Amino acid sequence: DPQQRPGSHGSIARERLVSGWQDKYKTGIPILDEQYRGLVSLINSFFCHRADEDIDHGLVPTAEMFKAYARINFYTVEKLLSAAGYPDLEQLKEKHHEILGAILHVERKCRLRRDAQQFLDFLKDYWVASVKQLSAGYIGYLYKYYIAKPQ
Repeated sequence: DPQQRPGSHGSIARERLVSGWQDKYKTGIPILDEQYRGLVSLINSFFCHRADEDIDHGLVPTAEMFKAYARINFYTVEKLLSAAGYPDLEQLKEKHHEILGAILHVERKCRLRRDAQQFLDFLKDYWVASVKQLSAGYIGYLYKYYIAKPQ
């Protein structure tokens, strides 16, 4: 029944989300929390359309938004860390560059194979690896500099 197929118009309203925003994801840095909420929203929106037969309506705009999101987030993080005098900023910039390259590579591969699920998996992996693990190295630094520091 096409109304029950994941991602079909009849089932989108009932579709479970990959992940909702949770307080445990909060960094304490308002702009970063807002950007990370946006990523969760992007992943969930794409998840609802992952089974669409015309992936150009799901994969292509999601990939474009994801690349823009990554650039904005990386720029924000780098700007905050630069102002805070973060000692490992150059290494982080290199890692950001590698991640942007990986996004482009996976996007091209998924478009060629018309494989939306692989791109969804990449988005979920990015959330875990980059936002939760990579940021663990600098969130404490930012928190001490911007939040805990007396103004």
